Amino acid sequence: MDSLVRWVCSVLFVVAAGAAGPREGAAQETSVRFEIASAGDSTFTLVVGRHPWVRPGLYGIVVDPRQRDILVARFQILAADSANAMGLITGMTTRVTTEHVALLDQPPPPAAPWHRRRSFWLGVVFGIAAGFGLGSWAR
Repeated sequence: MDSLVRWVCSVLFVVAAGAAGPREGAAQETSVRFEIASAGDSTFTLVVGRHPWVRPGLYGIVVDPRQRDILVARFQILAADSANAMGLITGMTTRVTTEHVALLDQPPPPAAPWHRRRSFWLGVVFGIAAGFGLGSWAR
């Protein structure tokens, strides 16, 4: 019986160690480039296209692709519909033109429910392994 408990503990430990291993790399940016359709003194219009997640309140930057994406301005989305969005310039180094592009970070997807989170199941596995380990040690 003692060897069975040790075997179960070692299997649970290996499974938990494998689940706690490295994940996918998150080094890549989630920024999306948008064409600037028109530009004024303090606002500009950008073409939303196939990105329905663009909504008022998002912050972004305007860069110049001809100069290796040098920062031109910072902005906030004021209004958005299915085709276009209006950005309010909150700070700029150079006047925004249609030659520039707007960058917005795509918001992360909503968090998974508790029973679908990796951390929950990792805790369950470690708890079971610790329980078996302490139970066999106490005998």
